[in-house]
Amino acid sequence: MADNKIPQAVLAWLADCPYIEALTEDGVSVHIDYLGSDPVQFSLNATPTEAVLKRYFSGELRAKNYVLTSRMDYTQGDAERAAQSAFWDDFTNWCEVKSEAKQLPDLGPGRQALSLLCTTNGYIQNVDTTTCQFQIQLQMQYYQDKFARRKEVMGA
Repeated sequence: MADNKIPQAVLAWLADCPYIEALTEDGVSVHIDYLGSDPVQFSLNATPTEAVLKRYFSGELRAKNYVLTSRMDYTQGDAERAAQSAFWDDFTNWCEVKSEAKQLPDLGPGRQALSLLCTTNGYIQNVDTTTCQFQIQLQMQYYQDKFARRKEVMGA
């Protein structure tokens, strides 16, 4: 599984989040590196990070950082804004529980996800008259087997 497949595995994992699923009756659009203008949508965007955290003889502890961005309805009402804030708290808790239970993205042969956690709170990035853009930062740490990776790249 090439590196470009890792975001797809994270996206599939996020699709199981009941808090994202519950936002609309018709389902929520979740994309990679794209956020449309209509609510409710999500985008998973890679951000820079030090890729290799630690090297071992047989592999590496690696990290990938992401920003999960959402487009949601924006209102002046305190109750609606509080509900949006509660969504991000629930999402953070869901990530922590799934990570602790080792129910993490399937990264394919030679890679094993070790954790996927929120590194910030959910916060508003920008607002217009009817929608707002929230985001939260995530970090996935995973082990990559050196020999399996070499076999994948070399085609052996």
